[in-house]
Amino acid sequence: MSKVYLWLEGVDFAEFIDDTNQIAVIRGASLALLAAGEEAEGWLKRNQPALAPEKIFSGASLSLFRLACDESGGEVVAAALRRHLADRGLNVLDVKQPVTPFAYLRFVTGVATDDGTPAAIRRAHARARHAQAHGVYHPPARLETHETNRFMCAMSRSRQADCYMRLTEDQVETYGANVGRRIERDADAFRLPVSRSVAARRYYGRKAREEFFARRKGTIGFDAARFGFVNDLHEMVDLAPLADDLSSDREEMTFALREAGQTAEQAWREAPRETVRNKIAVFHVDGNDFTAIRDAMGGSAAALREFDEQVTALLERKVLAGFMRRLQAHADAPDVWTQIPRLRALHGSVYRRPDTEPDDPDPRARRLRFELLLYGGDEMAFILPAWLGLEFAGLFFDAVADAHILWNGKRYDLRFKMGLAFVNYKMPIREARNLAYGLCDIAKTKDRNTIAIQAFESIEPPANGLGDVRSGLFGDEPVSPKQTVAHAVMDADRLAETVAGLMAFKRAGAARSQLYGMLRAAQWTPVRGRAGTRHVSGKLGAPGVNAKAAGYFKDYATRMLAQARPEPALAALFARLQVKETAAMEAWLATHLYDYVDPLGYLEFDVASGASA
Repeated sequence: MSKVYLWLEGVDFAEFIDDTNQIAVIRGASLALLAAGEEAEGWLKRNQPALAPEKIFSGASLSLFRLACDESGGEVVAAALRRHLADRGLNVLDVKQPVTPFAYLRFVTGVATDDGTPAAIRRAHARARHAQAHGVYHPPARLETHETNRFMCAMSRSRQADCYMRLTEDQVETYGANVGRRIERDADAFRLPVSRSVAARRYYGRKAREEFFARRKGTIGFDAARFGFVNDLHEMVDLAPLADDLSSDREEMTFALREAGQTAEQAWREAPRETVRNKIAVFHVDGNDFTAIRDAMGGSAAALREFDEQVTALLERKVLAGFMRRLQAHADAPDVWTQIPRLRALHGSVYRRPDTEPDDPDPRARRLRFELLLYGGDEMAFILPAWLGLEFAGLFFDAVADAHILWNGKRYDLRFKMGLAFVNYKMPIREARNLAYGLCDIAKTKDRNTIAIQAFESIEPPANGLGDVRSGLFGDEPVSPKQTVAHAVMDADRLAETVAGLMAFKRAGAARSQLYGMLRAAQWTPVRGRAGTRHVSGKLGAPGVNAKAAGYFKDYATRMLAQARPEPALAALFARLQVKETAAMEAWLATHLYDYVDPLGYLEFDVASGASA
């Protein structure tokens, strides 16, 4: 009997992921896409058992199955599957338990005969994309006219409202700031006019995150009985107003620390700097040339299944498991935190919900400040507080350092690119995600794990896009092969070296302002004209700027390193600042990341054991 491949893919993300800035709505759509493969597999096995349905792989937004039938039969099954998904979750607001809102997503399918070659899978994929281009899918059904149709959806400006979402009194202030003047008073409650699409995705998103982690407890290690997650970005960055209180009592705390057997250098933690305090770290991670690796493995169904299983195991057992261990270790607090009241208060402000006390008996008062926006297949997108950004970038690259797949006696190394954008938490989240995505695209380099990082000070995204910002800093193109990496990205190893060097720089008592002053001096270039000589700011990629910066930093390094026996990491940092092709860009990176390197002191402190690292 002939067999066919059935390709299922979620499409048109701009209409149901990027149409809102509400985290729970984005999360609901993303996790629903991830669940579509499992839903399709279950439906095929229940309704088409005679076709012996076999799942080949399932990723973040796409799945591949094999059925025992011909192409015409496969097309019938594909149409029925699309109808099932278009009906699933349509009336999610009328049920008590969260239902995956597939009806408010959009799926296409492609069917191709399995001829025993990898080309058959590519044909199925191509036919799915052809269907998308020609609108061959089942969009959500048009709902009946509702009294709220006179409003636009308060959470998605591209949709009409056709229902109300009820709000608690605690939510009114947060949503009022985000959605304008659409909140209405209804008896003792508040309500907000929204579209059913947004309401369904939000309802699911608020319930599905912890279920996602709880179902993977054996691989990720999330302890759902003891921990929860923050619910929004305001809560993610919200810290108790402890900065003045703590900084005024350093002498008292130093004495208490000594009584507890700890030195002030080991355990004193100041409140984060203002430049970090209200910011989030937005990550986008993508596999480097994974399509080429799948093709090199042969592109067969067996190869694709093996690739999917190995990448999923890597992301769950190493990456997410490592994240959970670190987040939960932070939240549990080592003894030194719990023994000293003021340190316990600071710890509580950083890792607990702002509205709970450090000694709250409710174990779920521990809220992990982590948001997973996209997961599965080749990609991940997630958010952390800015003060944890570089730490978790390092954790990710440690987890994937030696990632590879063995297939038919050959090794295929897995490499990842990462974009990390530090932004104010009030920046529209879709714009923040776009910045992280753009940085990730810049970081694409073969054969290495790479990262591109940039901090943005304004709440508003760059008016002319990321490319205009980067060219304004560095110039349009790297001017030499040595500048290619420094101009755009860092290797994962160099990220660790940069963090270590900046920590040593801080410990040595050196001032960032000195580096910045020398960098600015190197950028000022005299230009002669009819009106006389004027100075303009040169691009960081200009050869003259880098050569001049290298000279300044050489003199500075000589003075700094002569004062005391330098740490190796500091010596390495100064060595990079003296390379004439890249010195200015290295200095920009150092001054740019200074506030984000260990702002709470955790990288020098083993939070799992309570000992100095």
